[in-house]
Amino acid sequence: MEKKFTDVEEFINSITDLPALPSNIQKINELLMDENTCADDISRVISSDQSLTTKMLKTANSAYYGRLSRVVRINDAVVLIGMTNLKSMLYSMFVNQLYKGGGKNDQVMIDLWRHSVSSALTAKKNY
Repeated sequence: MEKKFTDVEEFINSITDLPALPSNIQKINELLMDENTCADDISRVISSDQSLTTKMLKTANSAYYGRLSRVVRINDAVVLIGMTNLKSMLYSMFVNQLYKGGGKNDQVMIDLWRHSVSSALTAKKNY
Protein backbone atom coordinates (compact mmCIF):
# COMPACT_ATOMS: atom_id res chain seq x y z
CA MET A 1 0.00 0.00 0.00
CA GLU A 2 1.26 3.46 -0.89
CA LYS A 3 2.17 5.88 1.86
CA LYS A 4 0.10 9.07 1.82
CA PHE A 5 2.02 12.25 2.58
CA THR A 6 0.47 15.14 4.43
CA ASP A 7 2.84 17.88 3.28
CA VAL A 8 5.46 18.67 0.68
CA GLU A 9 8.37 18.62 3.14
CA GLU A 10 7.51 15.10 4.25
CA PHE A 11 7.32 14.03 0.62
CA ILE A 12 10.69 15.61 -0.26
CA ASN A 13 12.34 14.04 2.77
CA SER A 14 11.10 10.61 1.64
CA ILE A 15 12.86 10.83 -1.73
CA THR A 16 15.91 8.58 -1.79
CA ASP A 17 16.70 8.55 -5.50
CA LEU A 18 16.17 10.96 -8.37
CA PRO A 19 16.20 9.89 -12.00
CA ALA A 20 19.00 11.15 -14.22
CA LEU A 21 18.31 13.41 -17.16
CA PRO A 22 18.11 11.47 -20.42
CA SER A 23 21.41 11.54 -22.31
CA ASN A 24 20.04 13.63 -25.19
CA ILE A 25 18.84 16.33 -22.79
CA GLN A 26 22.19 16.23 -20.98
CA LYS A 27 24.01 16.67 -24.29
CA ILE A 28 21.79 19.59 -25.33
CA ASN A 29 22.30 21.19 -21.92
CA GLU A 30 26.08 20.91 -22.36
CA LEU A 31 25.80 22.47 -25.80
CA LEU A 32 23.66 25.31 -24.45
CA MET A 33 26.32 26.11 -21.85
CA ASP A 34 29.03 26.32 -24.53
CA GLU A 35 29.19 29.85 -25.96
CA ASN A 36 30.56 28.47 -29.24
CA THR A 37 27.51 26.30 -29.87
CA CYS A 38 25.37 27.06 -32.89
CA ALA A 39 21.83 26.03 -33.75
CA ASP A 40 23.15 23.32 -36.09
CA ASP A 41 24.93 21.56 -33.19
CA ILE A 42 21.76 21.47 -31.12
CA SER A 43 19.64 20.52 -34.12
CA ARG A 44 21.79 17.42 -34.75
CA VAL A 45 21.16 16.14 -31.21
CA ILE A 46 17.44 16.90 -31.36
CA SER A 47 17.14 15.25 -34.79
CA SER A 48 18.52 12.01 -33.36
CA ASP A 49 15.43 11.73 -31.11
CA GLN A 50 12.08 11.30 -32.84
CA SER A 51 10.07 12.41 -29.82
CA LEU A 52 12.12 15.59 -29.31
CA THR A 53 11.93 16.36 -33.02
CA THR A 54 8.14 16.05 -33.01
CA LYS A 55 7.74 18.20 -29.91
CA MET A 56 10.09 20.89 -31.21
CA LEU A 57 8.29 21.16 -34.54
CA LYS A 58 4.89 21.14 -32.83
CA THR A 59 6.01 23.93 -30.51
CA ALA A 60 7.56 26.00 -33.30
CA ASN A 61 4.34 25.69 -35.32
CA SER A 62 2.06 26.57 -32.40
CA ALA A 63 -0.03 29.72 -32.39
CA TYR A 64 2.26 31.16 -29.73
CA TYR A 65 4.95 31.88 -32.34
CA GLY A 66 2.44 33.18 -34.92
CA ARG A 67 4.34 32.10 -38.00
CA LEU A 68 2.70 32.51 -41.40
CA SER A 69 4.60 29.55 -42.86
CA ARG A 70 5.13 26.14 -41.30
CA VAL A 71 8.45 25.31 -39.68
CA VAL A 72 9.68 22.00 -41.12
CA ARG A 73 13.39 22.05 -40.24
CA ILE A 74 14.66 21.47 -36.71
CA ASN A 75 17.32 24.14 -37.18
CA ASP A 76 14.60 26.71 -37.92
CA ALA A 77 12.64 25.55 -34.86
CA VAL A 78 15.72 25.92 -32.62
CA VAL A 79 16.34 29.45 -33.88
CA LEU A 80 12.67 30.41 -33.55
CA ILE A 81 12.25 28.99 -30.04
CA GLY A 82 15.59 30.35 -28.84
CA MET A 83 18.19 28.92 -26.51
CA THR A 84 16.62 30.05 -23.23
CA ASN A 85 13.16 28.80 -24.14
CA LEU A 86 14.63 25.59 -25.52
CA LYS A 87 16.27 24.81 -22.21
CA SER A 88 13.05 25.49 -20.31
CA MET A 89 11.10 23.36 -22.76
CA LEU A 90 13.46 20.40 -22.41
CA TYR A 91 13.36 20.47 -18.63
CA SER A 92 9.59 20.75 -18.60
CA MET A 93 9.34 17.74 -20.92
CA PHE A 94 11.55 15.74 -18.56
CA VAL A 95 9.58 16.78 -15.47
CA ASN A 96 6.33 16.00 -17.26
CA GLN A 97 7.58 12.44 -17.82
CA LEU A 98 8.30 12.14 -14.09
CA TYR A 99 4.75 13.11 -13.17
CA LYS A 100 3.12 10.65 -15.56
CA GLY A 101 1.46 7.69 -13.98
CA GLY A 102 -0.64 9.65 -11.49
CA GLY A 103 -2.13 8.22 -8.34
CA LYS A 104 1.03 8.77 -6.32
CA ASN A 105 0.22 11.30 -3.65
CA ASP A 106 -1.60 13.45 -6.18
CA GLN A 107 -2.32 16.47 -3.97
CA VAL A 108 1.23 16.69 -2.65
CA MET A 109 2.56 16.42 -6.20
CA ILE A 110 0.17 19.15 -7.34
CA ASP A 111 1.22 21.39 -4.45
CA LEU A 112 4.89 20.74 -5.16
CA TRP A 113 4.36 21.53 -8.85
CA ARG A 114 2.52 24.77 -8.05
CA HIS A 115 5.25 25.83 -5.66
CA SER A 116 7.95 25.02 -8.23
CA VAL A 117 6.22 26.96 -11.00
CA SER A 118 5.58 29.92 -8.68
CA SER A 119 9.22 29.95 -7.61
CA ALA A 120 10.43 29.77 -11.21
CA LEU A 121 8.15 32.58 -12.35
CA THR A 122 9.16 34.76 -9.42
CA ALA A 123 12.85 34.10 -10.07
CA LYS A 124 12.45 34.85 -13.77
CA LYS A 125 10.55 38.08 -13.05
CA ASN A 126 13.15 39.28 -10.55
CA TYR A 127 16.06 38.36 -12.82
